[in-house]
Amino acid sequence: MEWVDETGVLFRSYQKGDGADLDGLQIYRNGVLVGDVDVPKGLRVAGYVAPYYYSYVMPDEEREVLYVYRFKF
Repeated sequence: MEWVDETGVLFRSYQKGDGADLDGLQIYRNGVLVGDVDVPKGLRVAGYVAPYYYSYVMPDEEREVLYVYRFKF
């Protein structure tokens, strides 16, 4: 789980299962679930730098690339 103090939002990443192509991300504001979205496998929110939220780096060793996702909420 990642609590972002600046915006008062809590992100909870979860795995959908072995056969799933995507994982899930639940978004809470003031203790209330306000979103449950599909995200790339392994995505976890790292933090916030206005105006974007950022994920942790996700390496793809086969392709030799690194992914970082950013989004607004």
